[in-house]
Amino acid sequence: MLIWTIQSFQVWEKLQRDGFIYGPGSDLAGLVDESWRWQTAYEWMCEQMERRIGTRPMPNKYPLWAWSQWRDAAHRKPDLRSSGHLAPGTRGVRLACEIADDQILLSDFMLWHHALNYWYLSLSQAEDEAFEAELALCGLTRTPSGPLSHPVFHQRVLDSWQRIFDLELVGDPDWFGEETREEKAIQGTFWRLSLDQVQEVTVFTSRRPGVR
Repeated sequence: MLIWTIQSFQVWEKLQRDGFIYGPGSDLAGLVDESWRWQTAYEWMCEQMERRIGTRPMPNKYPLWAWSQWRDAAHRKPDLRSSGHLAPGTRGVRLACEIADDQILLSDFMLWHHALNYWYLSLSQAEDEAFEAELALCGLTRTPSGPLSHPVFHQRVLDSWQRIFDLELVGDPDWFGEETREEKAIQGTFWRLSLDQVQEVTVFTSRRPGVR
């Protein structure tokens, strides 16, 4: 499978020097506000990868991330003229890589934000309201300051995120959209990248929003 990963130039230098790289350390989540949400999402993703593509190589490493479809099937390769790939002004690389299909886990980029925000991923407004009503009956809030204390509800939130892997899923157009697989932004997570998997290297400097 051809995928594209965006990395800092320092990571590219490490890949050239060592011949392989892993993802960032588990301290990544601490760099954002309310890091418990990111930590919950990233640890959940790591568990899914272990079940689907193989054992986590090191307990303190998070996955590498890549694009299978950056915008949609017609725009698979990330456009470096756009902002947001790295912090503005950062020198980086876009690496086109060939990864075996069984070594990468694909998921819906937009729906992944439900996991990052610790949201229940419902398929309709009715399902969402029903879940919220159940929480209220148990005295729980849908915007907790940490993972839900009730283990059953916490697990239901995690289980709802399984839907990000169903790339054929078409949602309620009045809820989260009705994009087909060809219209979705699709990301991929994998454990390790070897230098010999890199097919093309493009060096760039990440742009600021609004700059073309």
